[in-house]
Amino acid sequence: MAGSVLERLEQYVINTPDKTAIVYHIGERVTFRELWELSGRVYAWLKAQGAGAGDVILYCLPRGLMLCACVVGTMRAGAAFVLTETENDPQRTAYIRENSGCRIYADEECMKEILKTRPAAGYEPVNLHSLCYIAYTSGTTGHPKGVMHEYGSLDNAWKSVMVDGKAIMYENDTFLVMSPMNFVAIPICLSFCFAHGCALAVMPYEYAESHESLTCYLEKTGVTCGYITPSFLRKHQPFKCPWHMCILSSEPADGLYIPGMTCYNTYASTESGCLLSVYELKQPMTPAPVGRSYSDVEVFVADDDGKEAAPGTIGEVCFKTPYVRGYIGTSAGTMKRTEDGVFHTGDAGRIDEDGNLTIRGRIDEMFKIDGYRIEPDEVANAVKSVSNLTDVIVRGSVYKDISAVNVFYTDEVSADPVKMREKLLGILPEYMIPTNYFRLDDFPYLPSGKVDKLKLLPPEGSWDRFDKNTDPNLRLIGEGRTAQVFDMGDGVVLKLFNPFIPFTPIQSEMQRTHEAHRFGIPVPDAYEIVRSGDRYGYLMEKIQGVSLEQLIRDNPEDRMSLIGRFAESVKAVHRINITCPGLPDVRDEAIGYTEKLDEEYCSKDEARLIRSIFENVPSADTFVHCDCHTGNAQIDGEKTLFSDLMFAGKGHPVFDHLAMYSHYVFLPSFCTEEEFNTRNNMTRSDAEALFDRYLEHYYPKADKAELANIKETIKGVHAAQISLASVRIPGVFNEEILREVKERAVSFSRRDQLADMESGICEWSRLE
Repeated sequence: MAGSVLERLEQYVINTPDKTAIVYHIGERVTFRELWELSGRVYAWLKAQGAGAGDVILYCLPRGLMLCACVVGTMRAGAAFVLTETENDPQRTAYIRENSGCRIYADEECMKEILKTRPAAGYEPVNLHSLCYIAYTSGTTGHPKGVMHEYGSLDNAWKSVMVDGKAIMYENDTFLVMSPMNFVAIPICLSFCFAHGCALAVMPYEYAESHESLTCYLEKTGVTCGYITPSFLRKHQPFKCPWHMCILSSEPADGLYIPGMTCYNTYASTESGCLLSVYELKQPMTPAPVGRSYSDVEVFVADDDGKEAAPGTIGEVCFKTPYVRGYIGTSAGTMKRTEDGVFHTGDAGRIDEDGNLTIRGRIDEMFKIDGYRIEPDEVANAVKSVSNLTDVIVRGSVYKDISAVNVFYTDEVSADPVKMREKLLGILPEYMIPTNYFRLDDFPYLPSGKVDKLKLLPPEGSWDRFDKNTDPNLRLIGEGRTAQVFDMGDGVVLKLFNPFIPFTPIQSEMQRTHEAHRFGIPVPDAYEIVRSGDRYGYLMEKIQGVSLEQLIRDNPEDRMSLIGRFAESVKAVHRINITCPGLPDVRDEAIGYTEKLDEEYCSKDEARLIRSIFENVPSADTFVHCDCHTGNAQIDGEKTLFSDLMFAGKGHPVFDHLAMYSHYVFLPSFCTEEEFNTRNNMTRSDAEALFDRYLEHYYPKADKAELANIKETIKGVHAAQISLASVRIPGVFNEEILREVKERAVSFSRRDQLADMESGICEWSRLE
C-alpha cells in the first residue's frame, strides 16, 4: 500500500474502522473510526477559522488522545501543528507561542467549541513541501529552537522503519511511546502507526514511576513493542508480557542484547524528523552500530574538510533531507545547517565497509593528542573492560601542548591510576591511557535528563581557568634535576618531569602532595596528572613567595640565620603526626625497594646489607618530606612552604636530614669547586658549614660528639637511600654516584654500631 501518511491512515479507517488506533490511560482508547471523526471536528473548526496551508496552529492541551486527534485534524486542513502539553513549563509554552508565529492558539476552551463542531469529511490536498509541523528542541543550551518540517518528513518517518523493504511493526501491534507530546518522537511514532496500521499507546507519565505500575499498564493495554531508551530497557527487563520488538534511541546501546526480542538500535534528532539510521542488534556489540538509512534522507560522515569521509574514518555525522526547512526565525540552532541543506549534527561517527554507521560521541568532546584524535567512548569502553567500573564518562582536556585524559565515574570502588595504566597498556596506545580518575557521587544532569558533560571538570585545577593565559608559550619559572616548572596562569603551575621519570613516581608525588595539603602540611595543593609529548607532570597550586635557595645564594651575610629558620620550620612540620592512610610509611617503602635492586648493580648479599640499614631505622608517625632541602622551600613572609613531595610520607626525621646532607655535602663533591661556586655563590666548605649549622639548630642540646655521631648515621642511611634510586627514579643519578653510595652503604652496614643504630636514633629526640 503506497501513499502519504493521511492516505494510508484513511485506508485503515475504511478497512478496519473498529480497530484501536490510540491508547492513553488503561481503558481509554479510540478506534480508527473515532479518531477520524474527532479529527474531522478539528478540521471543520480550522476551516471555520479560515486556517489552511502555511498556517501554524499551536495546541496547548493535556497529554493524550485529543492532541493526537489535533495532529490528524490539522493535517487534514493542510496546515501545520505545534504541540505543547498543559503540564509544560508556562514560560516555555509562552516562548514557543511567540517564536512559532502561530495564527491560532488552541487551548482547552477551544476544545469545547471543537467538540461541538460537526465533523468535516475528506482533507485538503498538500504537497510534500508544504509546512507540516514545528518540533522544538529541549532548550537545555538556551531557548528551545523550532525546526520546520514539511509533509515529506512524515513520509520519511514511516519509510525509515521499512527495514529491507518490510515494516518492523505489524497491524496487530500496540506500540508504546513515552516522549512528551511536544518532542519530535510523537509525529515520528504517529507516522509509524498511521502508515502501518498498528495502535499507538501514548503512556501517561505516572505509569513510568515504578516497575509495578509500568507492568500493569503494559499488560492492560497489550503493548507488544515500543520506542524506548536503552537505559529504560535495561532497568525494566524482563517485561512480564514479552515484546517481540523495540526501537532504541537517544543513548548508546553498547552491549545490549535481549534474546527473544528483536532490538533495533537507531539514530535520530529533532532536525531529522525520522529515524536517520536503523540497525538490528543480533548479538551484544560494543560499540553498538546504529546502521543505515531506509528513508529518503542521505546520511554520511564528513571529514575535517567537509568532504565525505572514506569508510572506517571518523568524522562528523551529517545528513541531507529535502523536507526540513531549518530553524524558525534564525539560521542558527543546535545543529549547523549549510546552504545546500546539509545538517551537521555535531556527533562523531564512522561508517564501515558494509555501510553501517556507529556513533562515537560528540565532535566537540573529542580531542587530539600528538595529532591523534581521541574518542572518549573508546577509552571508556576500554576502562570498563579491565575494571569493575560500569558508570564511566571520559573527558579530554587540551591546553597548548599539555593534555589530560580524565575518567569520571560513580561506582562505589576506588580506581588506582597506576594499576589501571598497567592493564590498559595492552589495549590502548599510551597517549590514550587515562591520566586521572575522579569518583563522583553522581553526574551533573541537564533538565533534559542527559549528563551535563561540560560540567565534568577536574576539581580546582580545572582547565577552564587557562583561557585567561594569553601567552603564546608557557613561562619557565623553575628547573631542577628531575623536572621543570611552568606558570600556567591564574594561580596554577605545571611541574613537568623529564622523560626518564616513570609515570608511577609522578602519580605518587601528586597523590602525596594532595594528601599532605589536606592534612594541613604547608605544601601546595596538587590537582591532576597531565602529559606533554613523552613527558608526564601534574598541575598544582602556585606557591607564593621566594625560593629559600635563592635567598641563601643572594644574601651571604644572612645564610646562617636563614638555615636556622629553615631548621625550625622543618621541626615544626615534624611535630605533625600522620594517621591518614593516604601517606605511606617511608621506612617500609625503602625496605620494599631493596627487593627490587638489580643484581648487576647490587648482589643479593649487598641488597640484604642495605636492607638492614632501613630495618634499624625506628618507625614513626612523623610527617617527613624525604627531599627536604632549601631548594624545595619557599619563604612567604613568616611562612615556610615546601614542594616536591615525591617520597613524602610518615617516618623518622632522619629521612629529612638525608636530603640536607645530599644537597650540601654529598652532591657538591661530584662537581668542581668552580662549578659549584658559580652556581651557588659559595664554596663547597661553605655548603658543608650550612649543613652543620642545620644540625646544630635542629639539635641544640647536642654536643660535638653527639652531632658527629648523628652526622655519621645520616651519611650511612643516606647512602642506602640513594642506592634505591637505581630502581625508584632511574636515570637521575649517574653510575659513578650510584656505585659510590652502594659502597658506602655496604661499608656502613658492616660496622659494629649498626646494631645500636635504632636505639641511638631514638635518643636524638632528647637533643632537639
